[in-house]
Amino acid sequence: MENPMLQHALEYWDKGMSIFPLKPNQKTPLTEALPLFDGRPSWIPFQSERATREKVVEWWTEYPNANIAGVMGKISGKICADQDVLKDKNGMPVFDEFGHPVERGDISGFPPTLSATTWSGGKHMIYPYVNGVPTKQGFRKLVDIKSDGSYIVLSPSTFNGKSYEWDVDWKEMWDVLTPFPVEVLQKVENVTEQRLDVRQLISVEHGSRNDKMHKLACSLYAKGHTDEDVVLIASEINRTYKPPIGEQRGDKPDELVIILNSAKKFITSANQGKNKDSVRSFDLLLWKEFDAIEFPENPWRIKKLMPEYGITLLAAPSRSGKSWVAMEMIRSIALGVPFLGTFETKQGNVLYVEQETPQVEIQRRGRQLCLNNLENVWMVSSKDEPLNLNNPDVVKQLIDHVKAKNICTVFIDTFRSVAGGIKEQNADEIRTFFNRFRPIVENGVAVVVLDHTRKPNQFEKRTKPMLEQIFSSQDKVAVVVNVLMIGPSEEKNSLALHQMKLKCGKENNPFNIIMRDEDEGSPEQKTFLEYGGEFNEEQFKVEHAKDAIVEYLKAQGSEKSANDIREALSNEVGKSNIDKALKHMREHKGIGSRREGKAYLYRVLKADEFDEMPEQDTLDISS
Repeated sequence: MENPMLQHALEYWDKGMSIFPLKPNQKTPLTEALPLFDGRPSWIPFQSERATREKVVEWWTEYPNANIAGVMGKISGKICADQDVLKDKNGMPVFDEFGHPVERGDISGFPPTLSATTWSGGKHMIYPYVNGVPTKQGFRKLVDIKSDGSYIVLSPSTFNGKSYEWDVDWKEMWDVLTPFPVEVLQKVENVTEQRLDVRQLISVEHGSRNDKMHKLACSLYAKGHTDEDVVLIASEINRTYKPPIGEQRGDKPDELVIILNSAKKFITSANQGKNKDSVRSFDLLLWKEFDAIEFPENPWRIKKLMPEYGITLLAAPSRSGKSWVAMEMIRSIALGVPFLGTFETKQGNVLYVEQETPQVEIQRRGRQLCLNNLENVWMVSSKDEPLNLNNPDVVKQLIDHVKAKNICTVFIDTFRSVAGGIKEQNADEIRTFFNRFRPIVENGVAVVVLDHTRKPNQFEKRTKPMLEQIFSSQDKVAVVVNVLMIGPSEEKNSLALHQMKLKCGKENNPFNIIMRDEDEGSPEQKTFLEYGGEFNEEQFKVEHAKDAIVEYLKAQGSEKSANDIREALSNEVGKSNIDKALKHMREHKGIGSRREGKAYLYRVLKADEFDEMPEQDTLDISS
């Protein structure tokens, strides 16, 4: 009879891993299968000596459903960067409305390598072992480094009914891993600014001895102690360890010296990097010399709507049509035809970084918009872990592809899905993210970032979007050259495009985009986006007044007179617009009203009253 877990366990053992069994569907050691250590069942012996192949067969023959643990560190020759996701009080991942984890650990600085997706949607990134790199719980929020004295759960183990899965064929990459990025640990200030508690450095039990000694040595070298001082202090501290380093079975006789040398190298390298970064040369330039520089004009990729280079933010609430608008822009740029049949477009190659919508849905939309036959549009679509464009190494790869394919415009859909857990309230993180694209922007490439906005709050304009609806709006708007926002439209099957900021010219007037389907429901269905004309500004103001009136009455929860409404809202929408809006809603039963003397009292309609409403006519602003 087949025993899948035994087969997987033997494959890991054959690759040199130190492994042991975990409880089925759990992450804790299977104590009944483990040897005694200091009188208790423990996996500690497998940190210094691998179980025999016969023992592995015995374990998974007796416990065929046991999960598999892989010991990290020197014994297996591997280190793991363990990315977790935000969890609730019950230990379950917290997902957003799109089914993505609300927050992931920041793994910027960790280059791509062999990785596995964990049960919660996090990542195990596997690197070759580097002597002296310690296990660090809480290295960053939701990120641990697992080295000596730690273990990870290996595929195809499960937890809470969900499995751990390698992202690629692990056996092919096991011996050709990306080197561990030691530079991510080389933050000298972390060592020198933290006072070491000596009480935590003495009488250390086996399992954390090397980590504690490495920290001690780093601190001493960072403060300028000589080799002689460090060896003397470390030797005295080591005598208190249980057992001392170098005396535990499996330790090398010169284990302590190896740790001290590693710490010295670590601090020396970090100081060199720190000194290099702290010195920056610069020159002065006379203003008249600066004025003589001829900068190229910023022509249009889509005339009046998208500059040929620079970053454009295309923002709207979810399910508002922004991806459709972006894909129509992609089609127009790739073909060099006018966007919406109206706005002249400069032809070029396009890259679509789509990381949020299921691939099958993107394919369907592309076919409806006739993108499937274009030979100058490239895709980076949703598959496994979304691209983390907050990682400079990933951005560098993207930029290399842009240069190789001579791409003129990059669409990123959406900011949230590629931001790698950026805290949107952190201005520095926002600025750093967008600045990563400067190498291509300064060479004539346009980058369009799609971004979700919040829905309007009470009394906010509902017929016209506001910059304040963009999350961290001040920071994002400050670093882009162009902001387009999508809002509602009174026209059927349409949306409205508003240009909220344009650094290189005057903002366009808002206009409607009409979406029209042909052969709807058939495999040959096609979708067309067409220009629907600019807004009638007077009608726009009255429609905004209608929104504000309804929200005001909802908040009051009682009947209000026209004078009450004017007094509350006139500064926002104007008295004349309020009167026109009240008259139209009263005549077309868009609002509840009754006479009291010569005046009307207004209220919000109840749900059952909407069934009695006639179809509303188009607003006539002359009434």
